Amino acid sequence: MTNVNSLGEEKAPDLFNLAEKIVCCCAVKALKDVKLILFARGDEAKKAAIQETQEGLALLEAAFVKCSKGKAYFGGDSIGYIDIALGCLLGWLEVGEEVANVKFLDESKTPVLVGWAKKFRLHDAAKEVIPEAEKLMETVKMIQAMAITSLK
Repeated sequence: MTNVNSLGEEKAPDLFNLAEKIVCCCAVKALKDVKLILFARGDEAKKAAIQETQEGLALLEAAFVKCSKGKAYFGGDSIGYIDIALGCLLGWLEVGEEVANVKFLDESKTPVLVGWAKKFRLHDAAKEVIPEAEKLMETVKMIQAMAITSLK
């Protein structure tokens, strides 16, 4: 990234923009899988998963600010692939919030992501396809019950 930054956006705009997208993708990967919270064994494992998720969201907050350049979505004015990838996780994040009794998308900690999530959910292309947290929670409870049964 340092070499790209030394070139400057005006000399190599396509390369610079690609580098910015790579930074965003790395931030996406940093967001830990919420299933670690849902299926954590013991309080310590759950606490660690909550901490990792919060750290990942802080990275995403910073990445959003950098990638969106003040626009509504990661890619700018319209929904892009990073928005879709993350938008698909919003329902699961809500389930994680319910299980962990923690608000992950919080105005005081991740205000920009809170705004992005609201806009994303209201977008015509997304509002009909984001899984509802209630239905996802039913799935989690079913999987947990099956896991308990298989351990007996």
